Amino acid sequence: MMGDIETAATAAIKIKLADTDLLSQYINERDKEPIWDGFIYAYRNKSKKNDDLIGRAPVQVKGQTVKRISPKNPKYKVSITNLEKYRNDGGVLYFVVHIDADKNKKIYYAALQPFLINQYLRIAQGKKPISINLKELPDKPNDFENIVINFIEESQKQSISKTGKNWTIEEVEKLLGRENMRMNCHFTCIGYDRNDPFSYLKNNELYLHIQNSDGTLSFPVEHLESVEAVITERFVDVYSNGRKYYDLVKVERHKDETLTLYLGKSIKYILGRDKQTLKYTFAGNLNERIRDLRFIMDVFDTKCLTVNGVDLSFSPTKKEIESFDIDAARGTLKYYKLIKEMLDILHVSIPLDMDKLTEKQEDIVKMLINTIVYKKSAGFKEKGQIPPVVSLEISNIHLLLFFGQRSDGLYDVKDFFGYDINCKLDGRGDYPTTQYCIMNKRDYAYSSNIIIEKIRTSFMKYDNQGHRERMVFSILEMIKAYDLSKKEELLEVALELCKWLEDKEPENSVHVINRIQCEIRLREISDTEIAELMTILQTDIDQQSQAGIQILMGNKRLADHYIELLDDETKKTFMEYPIYHLYNGLK
Repeated sequence: MMGDIETAATAAIKIKLADTDLLSQYINERDKEPIWDGFIYAYRNKSKKNDDLIGRAPVQVKGQTVKRISPKNPKYKVSITNLEKYRNDGGVLYFVVHIDADKNKKIYYAALQPFLINQYLRIAQGKKPISINLKELPDKPNDFENIVINFIEESQKQSISKTGKNWTIEEVEKLLGRENMRMNCHFTCIGYDRNDPFSYLKNNELYLHIQNSDGTLSFPVEHLESVEAVITERFVDVYSNGRKYYDLVKVERHKDETLTLYLGKSIKYILGRDKQTLKYTFAGNLNERIRDLRFIMDVFDTKCLTVNGVDLSFSPTKKEIESFDIDAARGTLKYYKLIKEMLDILHVSIPLDMDKLTEKQEDIVKMLINTIVYKKSAGFKEKGQIPPVVSLEISNIHLLLFFGQRSDGLYDVKDFFGYDINCKLDGRGDYPTTQYCIMNKRDYAYSSNIIIEKIRTSFMKYDNQGHRERMVFSILEMIKAYDLSKKEELLEVALELCKWLEDKEPENSVHVINRIQCEIRLREISDTEIAELMTILQTDIDQQSQAGIQILMGNKRLADHYIELLDDETKKTFMEYPIYHLYNGLK
């Protein structure tokens, strides 16, 4: 009787295989092998030539009599010994055929890969047979082909799990290093739209792998029985009230056919079978919040949004209408627009990151709206006089501002780069200079309201000995700022100012050294520049200049020699120069 059941079960599998184009079989009907019944072979095309063979999947077929065919997916007990042998062999396609009293049949299967078998064995702890989860074999021949092909291809990638160990992501990261890790997944979905993989994944299993950078090592780290939801980015045009708001959205498809559109950083439009819901939580930078808020107001106004030319209705419930306070929304939008106006006046092009704005920083924002937009004066609770030039940090934005104290104790706040200040280098009024000579490397590197062209023009406006000497230190700060920020415009201005100084003081070798250290941050040193430096070495120069020249020419040992000749205080100063940054890069 048992043999008849196994024969009937095997026959049912063979009938299914006969309907496919890419599969063939060699399966015993009388269970002659100890724990395997044969193989299913998979090919790339219908010809089924040996040259087109993808591989073969070991199979085990079991028959089981039942009173009635259950609509639920059953379980089936498999011995620990058999599971270990399956794993060591690279896995097995395990089929169980339920046969009821009326000879009705239903085929179930489990794709037992080494990774999944290791999970079962860990649960069993070697004590008893374990019940494996079975899934109903799909009716479509293409689905059967996908199951077998994916099993074969996945088995080839899971050889590392045949040892009995499943690696965790943390273990793989420790072995490979995060920079060498690549996470991927691969699956075949014959008969499905390749541009819509979710239609396949929502009913089929998937393995996630981590590979090294060249793909020679592959570690399965996660087994997904089915995918509940998938998110993709799509280029689509989204309009409301005749205005285009978005051209790129995230689309989340759920297993229950619910569709969620993520619009900007703040909005979710949920399209269910019987209901549409708009949810919003304001997030993102200032520009994103302004756009998102305008969009929400238009959608509530028109009860519609248009996605790629298709109108999607929005019928808010009474509760949703009441929860959306239109007057508060208008007030918030007005506030956001004032912040943007203030930043535009300060010629800040970086969007303000509102998510990281602290309560104290928001007070500063409101003060700047009053002083920069409305031209009002500001008073402060802090004791003591506020310095005339202040660097303010507001979330991701840094502002360099001028605070001018009035006779009534209040302050007029102005853009440091939009307000001209008369500066002298000494108390007698000699050596007029630019206000930008007080800027340090961080001001140059991080000031969001910086106007680099105005700085260049202002430095070249003055020409006196004191100004030129101070200008050298400003150039060094610009170079250090470039090393911090990699903003090439800073290096370009520093280079131009070096050339300007060379024209004014051709005998000063410092300007040549600074010009060349600007150039070689952008490219290799030229033969002409090496010749210039060699000429300077033949003159009477100090040990700092000698060390600097050796650094520029890449002579680390000679640079070490001259640096060691410096006294401790001079050496400490030399190490603060931007040329020492180049020294640290020498081998």
